[in-house]
Amino acid sequence: MGRIYRDVERHLPKTCAGVFVEIGSDRGEGSTGFLYRVAGQKHTKLISVDIDPRARLRNNPVGPEYVTADAGTWTKEFDQPISLVYLDNFDYIWDIASVSPAQQVQMAQYASRGQTMTNQNCQIAHMQQLLNLYDSLLPDCVVVMDDTYCTNDCWIGKCGPGVVFLRAQGWRIVHQSLDCGVILSRSLTNP
Repeated sequence: MGRIYRDVERHLPKTCAGVFVEIGSDRGEGSTGFLYRVAGQKHTKLISVDIDPRARLRNNPVGPEYVTADAGTWTKEFDQPISLVYLDNFDYIWDIASVSPAQQVQMAQYASRGQTMTNQNCQIAHMQQLLNLYDSLLPDCVVVMDDTYCTNDCWIGKCGPGVVFLRAQGWRIVHQSLDCGVILSRSLTNP
C-alpha cells in the first residue's frame, strides 16, 4: 500500500484530452481525493471504480464519478479516451508464508464475493483490466501501478505482468517509488 499516485503530476501532459480512471477507490491513503484534484487542474474528470459500494461513503461523495462494479467486467465495456489509469484494486499478499490477521479478514471478504484472494488471481485481475483498457489509452497516457516492484530484476506485485506487457509495447518507466509503485508512459513529450 503505497503512495505512488502522489508522483504522477510531473509525468502528465500539460493538457489531458481523456479522463482519469482509478481502479480501486481510496481506502485511507488519499488517492481518490488527490487524483480528483489533479483531474480538476487538467480540466477532466476522475472515474473511481470499486466493487465495494461503501467506497463513495469512505471518500468525498461529491466530485469523482463513482462506479460500483467488478473492475474486470466494467473495463470490458469502458470506451472513453484515458489520460491516466491508476491500478490498485485486487489485494496482494506480501508474504504467503505469513498471512496476517488483517489479510485473513480480506480473504474472507473476497470469499463472500465468490473470489479467491491469491497473488496469481491479483495479477490476472490487473492484467485483464489493463488489456481491457489498452485501446482507450491515449498516446500521452500515464499508467500508475501500486504495490508493484522489481526484485531480482523481475517485476512482481499486483501489476508485475502489466509492467512487462507495457515495456514490450514500448512504454517506459518514468518513476519507481521506494514504497512499491511504478509509473509508465509511452510518450516522449511528457516532462
